[in-house]
Amino acid sequence: MAAGIISFLGAFLLFFLQPFSAKTITPWFGGGSQVWLTCLLFFQAMLLAGYGYAHLLLTRAPARLQVRIHALVLALALASLGWTWAASGRPLLPPYRWSLGAEAFPPLGILRVLLGSMACCVLPLAASSPLAQAWHLRAGGGSPYRLYALSNAGSMLGLLAYPFLVEPFLPLSVQAWAAAGLFLTYFAAMAVLARRAAGAGAPALERPAGAPRGREVFAWIFTAMAGTLLLMAVTNVATTELSGLPLLWVLPLAVYLATFILAFDGRLDLEGGRIQALAMALFLLALALVPAALRAPGLVWSTCLLMVTLFAGCLFCHGRLYALRPPPERLSGFYLAIALGGVLGGAVVGVAAPLLFNRMWELPLAVAMVGAVAFLERQDRPPLRWMRLVSALGCLVLAARGVVAEVRSPDRSYRDFYGQVKVATLAQGNLKVMFHGRTLHGLERMDQPRRPLAYYQPSSGIARAIASARRRHPALRLGVIGLGVGDVLAHAQAGDTVRIYEISPKVLRLSGPGGTEFSMAGNCPARCDFLAGDGRLLLAREPAQGFDLLLADAFSGGNIPVSLLTLEALDGYCRHLAPGGLLVMNATNRLPVDLVMLAGAKARGLGALEIDAPGPENPAPLGPLDRWSRFLVLGRDPGTLLDPDLVEAARAVLLPPLPPGAVVQGSPEFQRRVAEGERLAGATRPWTDDRNSLGRLAALSLLR
Repeated sequence: MAAGIISFLGAFLLFFLQPFSAKTITPWFGGGSQVWLTCLLFFQAMLLAGYGYAHLLLTRAPARLQVRIHALVLALALASLGWTWAASGRPLLPPYRWSLGAEAFPPLGILRVLLGSMACCVLPLAASSPLAQAWHLRAGGGSPYRLYALSNAGSMLGLLAYPFLVEPFLPLSVQAWAAAGLFLTYFAAMAVLARRAAGAGAPALERPAGAPRGREVFAWIFTAMAGTLLLMAVTNVATTELSGLPLLWVLPLAVYLATFILAFDGRLDLEGGRIQALAMALFLLALALVPAALRAPGLVWSTCLLMVTLFAGCLFCHGRLYALRPPPERLSGFYLAIALGGVLGGAVVGVAAPLLFNRMWELPLAVAMVGAVAFLERQDRPPLRWMRLVSALGCLVLAARGVVAEVRSPDRSYRDFYGQVKVATLAQGNLKVMFHGRTLHGLERMDQPRRPLAYYQPSSGIARAIASARRRHPALRLGVIGLGVGDVLAHAQAGDTVRIYEISPKVLRLSGPGGTEFSMAGNCPARCDFLAGDGRLLLAREPAQGFDLLLADAFSGGNIPVSLLTLEALDGYCRHLAPGGLLVMNATNRLPVDLVMLAGAKARGLGALEIDAPGPENPAPLGPLDRWSRFLVLGRDPGTLLDPDLVEAARAVLLPPLPPGAVVQGSPEFQRRVAEGERLAGATRPWTDDRNSLGRLAALSLLR
């Protein structure tokens, strides 16, 4: 009983902490999927450390010494909970100052923060599965491999509970205290099992003699690495190409864990060739359809096909792992090899790929490795030989097809820690386009570099807001969070001062001063200052800038920068506005981020105008190079915000607080827009750094 509780609860906590940690530190590093992948790499490394610790403990120390050593490790974990509580006011949550100084290479900063705040607690959790299984076996229990399936079930429950049951309802501080409470329950169960193991008085486990150790261990490591590499490569593709779905960080990992559960539960005949052949056939079929699905409109079909590909490929790999499992007495070394393979696969995607690759080469590499796993089969029956040959050839062909398609692509691909962007040249060289996944980031006509296009065309909310501000101040002081191609600079004029904050060094090289691809910045007559880093964090360190207009437009593909939409972020923006200044936020997204922005504006006493271009209230036609857009214009001064040219184009109006006794008169149409603004502002609660939920926002998009 205690072994089952430890296996389940330890895995639950381990995989609960993965999204919890990513959510905590993402605002500090400004990334999206790469922050998640780096967090995933940290937990894989800690899993390796935990399995290595368990392996040494079980094979080198007698039972009573094992218990004493592990009691010290648990005491260190408890001390770590107290340490983080003292440092940040909440257990498990690191203080923000630990993230400073990581701008040059964010992965090292992320790993440093996680090591300082969670490593001591994660280590015993990572070791709990092999320790519980070995001590269960020593106390006279049955086969421990069912406990491994139980631990993977706990992992999946912890992973899925976070976005559906925890994040939408509990702030981060409550989540941290709840996790600390579960830690205490876990420690109590571990104490019970350790006492039983100590009472057994058995010596350290011994290695069986005569096994082909080198070849066997290599097979375990390679197979585990192939599965992990496939997991992280698919996650990268999903979050880059289909990043409008908020659960795409968690969903692939849940699919990956499901294949572990199916493989190690032992009820499927994964040692035979039939199910392996079916899994490989499904993998090859789904993989062959993925390129067409990624080009098709809509997200559901593409997402489902990617998840089927991941499921079939990982089921094949994990089925092979189960078939290659050693006797129970050697399970700690087996788990150690699996963890090492996971770390190697994670390091390729999370660290090496952003540094070495311009394109998503890790997916073809993962496919080729899955095909190579088939050759690790030791049996030589003719059906299995044919399966190995067909599997390897099929994977090799599809991997080569992916490589050839990327090489032949006319798009130029650029990549750094913050993602991949592609630049295409169209219309006989007169037009350049920047994409992040499926999302158009901007356009530039090379023969007319001062022409505003895409989301910044003349009838857009940002264009109207700049024109309104210019009527009051001919020489504007503008702030811009998110450079993209630099389309907003087409609205700047001589005498203006523009301060631009861009998190991606690669985008700065492409579109900044002397840009290698785009010339908007170089042709801008205004004085432009470019700063590299997260806009919110940079603004927080600067004195008040006195912007006449501050634009927040830092979406990366369809990813929503949660840290830029919270009340704390809104307070930071308003600190930098001049009296009567306007804050403009880009709400052009698949999810209704305008609801969060309006709720935040109401909570902070700001007025807001929601302007669609085109829309019934703003029917200006779009040109062939223009795109539909939705911007929110926020401000405190009613006289500035209620400019007739702005109000007439707004579909919804949220009035700022008025002086006592003041009444804003207007036509019935104006009053309708005011009522619509109040309705939208009350549709959801404002986000804070401590409490926000993309899952709830996705649910609102279905109801809207």
